[in-house]
Amino acid sequence: MPTEQTPQLILFNIILIAILFLVTKRVFIKPYRLSKQHYKFAVFLCLIFCLFSFWGSDWFHYIAFYEDMKKGRDTHLEDIYYFIANITPNYIIFRLVIWGTGLFLFIDIIKRLSISKELAVAIFGCLYLIWYSYARASLAMVMAYYGYSLILKPYRNKRFSTIIGFVTIFVSFYFHKSSLFAIATIMLCLFIRRYPTKAVFFILITYPFVILLAKYQLADIMASDFDSSESDLNSYVNVGQRYLDAKLKTKGIGAFLMDRLETIPYYIVAFISFLALKRYKNLIPKDVSAFMTLLILLLIISTVFMFDLGFNTRLVYGRFMKFLAIPCSIVMAYLYQNKIYPKLTKVALIIGLLGTAYSMSYSFYCSIVGG
Repeated sequence: MPTEQTPQLILFNIILIAILFLVTKRVFIKPYRLSKQHYKFAVFLCLIFCLFSFWGSDWFHYIAFYEDMKKGRDTHLEDIYYFIANITPNYIIFRLVIWGTGLFLFIDIIKRLSISKELAVAIFGCLYLIWYSYARASLAMVMAYYGYSLILKPYRNKRFSTIIGFVTIFVSFYFHKSSLFAIATIMLCLFIRRYPTKAVFFILITYPFVILLAKYQLADIMASDFDSSESDLNSYVNVGQRYLDAKLKTKGIGAFLMDRLETIPYYIVAFISFLALKRYKNLIPKDVSAFMTLLILLLIISTVFMFDLGFNTRLVYGRFMKFLAIPCSIVMAYLYQNKIYPKLTKVALIIGLLGTAYSMSYSFYCSIVGG
């Protein structure tokens, strides 16, 4: 089993993403469907990428954590991961349980929503798989969204589905503390779901107050939960930008561009969602409109931490933006399939594809230069 990042390993990931794109590219043309074989193969490629996500350094950091947990040593990971480590025979199975479970839940979400599941898988795989695959927080994110989807679109037994939905949402906290962000936002979405656009408009008006509240009330709380030494926060690639301390972080133009290509599609899709909710409110399925609202609120709240709040808020902002990947995959699939603001949607899609290509290439370049 590899213990350090090499250009060859990153190249393997690049090839996987390229194959995934080639397998799914036909889904971007009407009728936005794939054959069962191509769909299953695409999901399989996503799983393989998660198991062998060499492009980011965390794959290798978690090997050390896994060995420590097997030996009962202290780590910063949640208790649930100690249990998983002790029942799994090796590191790959450990990753299969965590990232595989998350992927399974994501597939179940998109199968039940009013979207093309093939298109959602293609967008998720080609744009956001690289971000999903590197940190354990991904499972907590998916659990929260899975619970949300059960409440929005329950199985035949509505009461049972709703109960399971709420339980899953709150249990996600024990898989990663940052999921409290998703939990709180989901609860807000459920509270305002009858009047989403009015609520969003009100939040935007009061935004300066929200920023001040975050600055003076939330700074210490958030800072205490974000350990500046934690690998999944401090590096997107093995070589390159590293945080110097909790107050200052140096970033080169390469990492800056990588961040922008990742986040710009979120802002575009959230903007389209807001326009769509105002213009096509009665035409958009309720389950999709609920995810649109969720996406908008996640973005608005995350962006609060883009401002200077007196501590290293860019750290918090970067993590919180990762929570948008799955809702954005769902919403973008619906927008693309139904040609809602098609030009803007395609712009978001293209930028997202460029973001994946650039991030992988940048990681590959850094591994060569740093090697």
